[in-house]
This record gives sequence, C-alpha cells and structure tokens, in this order.
Amino acid sequence: MRRGSSGDFSIRAALRLWGLDPERDVRHVQTGGLPETLAAMKIGTVDAAPMTHPTATHARKAGLRELADLSELPIE
Repeated sequence: MRRGSSGDFSIRAALRLWGLDPERDVRHVQTGGLPETLAAMKIGTVDAAPMTHPTATHARKAGLRELADLSELPIE
C-alpha cells in the first residue's frame, strides 16, 4: 500500500472510526501495489492491509483472514 492511495485513505478513516490515531497507534509500511502487499502479508512483514478483489480472494486462499469489510463501515 502506498501513502495517499485509496487503500491508505480507507484504512486511516477506519482506524479513526475505531478510536485509533493512524499516526500514533499503528505503523504504516509502504509495500507497493496489491500483489506486493499480499506477498508482504504472506511472509509476515505486515500484519494487515486493505485489499480489493481479486487480491482479497488470493489472500483468503493463502489462509489469511479478513479483519473487517471496510465497505460496510459508515465511511463516505
């Protein structure tokens, strides 16, 4: 995920909604595009990241779990 991307915006909004400060409470790692982000998750470089289809499907097939569906959150 890259700073300023739609995924970055979405996760920052979700963190605020959950009462967390995106700058203080989590560490952001820029991984590149979705394939690179998935690879980083598979090897344990990052613990969580926003994903879209079809990468999210590949993540599930790799045994990774969905923490939240950001599309269901009250974020415009």
